[in-house]
Amino acid sequence: MKQNMLIGMLASGSILMASACKETTPPPKHEFQTLQTERSERLNKDSDAPSGRIRIEMDYLTAQDSIGRSVNGTVMQRMYERTVTQTPQAAADSFATAYLKRYREDLQELYNQEKKTQVTKAWYEYNRTIAARHIPDTKELVQYEVTHSFHEGGAAPYEEKLFLNFDARSGALLTADSIFKKGSHIELEALLLQALEKEQNVESLEELREKGFLRLTNIYATDNFLLQEKGIRFYYQRDELASYEAGPVEIYLTYKKLKNILTDKTKDLWSRF
Repeated sequence: MKQNMLIGMLASGSILMASACKETTPPPKHEFQTLQTERSERLNKDSDAPSGRIRIEMDYLTAQDSIGRSVNGTVMQRMYERTVTQTPQAAADSFATAYLKRYREDLQELYNQEKKTQVTKAWYEYNRTIAARHIPDTKELVQYEVTHSFHEGGAAPYEEKLFLNFDARSGALLTADSIFKKGSHIELEALLLQALEKEQNVESLEELREKGFLRLTNIYATDNFLLQEKGIRFYYQRDELASYEAGPVEIYLTYKKLKNILTDKTKDLWSRF
């Protein structure tokens, strides 16, 4: 009898501990403000001289607490590809100034020499846009889409997209290592490959390769993903998994398909979407 009571007490305690692991308090409300910086500069004083242009947009957290600093700092690191300690506006101004300075230093002298003969103006036209936009899909996460757009030196336009998912309560960046169980990469890669085959309407890796996919790399789980209400969208830049001409590749996996390899914390997060 006493043994049964003890077992019952231990079981009840386990249930209480499991319940305590689940987050019940609502996440803090986050406010955003948008900054825009746009500048251009010609290579010389001629009215028809080629120019460099840069445009920067960012939705940033206004709070100066640990969450705001963590999120803003990580977003700016992805925008400018370096560690940033400045305020969002100061960082945008600094990057724009440095970009146009490099533009002049790299091309001004060469252009002034070539314009005396025959010169293709498009070779000296440089346009770049960096945009970090908040995605208001769920209160549980602070999510961003960071877009880099290049059209420089007469080359074809190029665009990259980065997706960032932050825990709304801590400001921590969620990565593949943090949302999937340790040692689950083989199963995850198999699911990604199956989904890609289905998307491309093929039944084997060989058929995928015939269509231009995975010729130079094996399938892998990227940290460039977006957590959505019913699943995860993995985003690969053009020429990551396929030819440049094929464009970017998106692979969507539902949480139901992933449930065996999600961490308990991720399952709890999913239940609150």
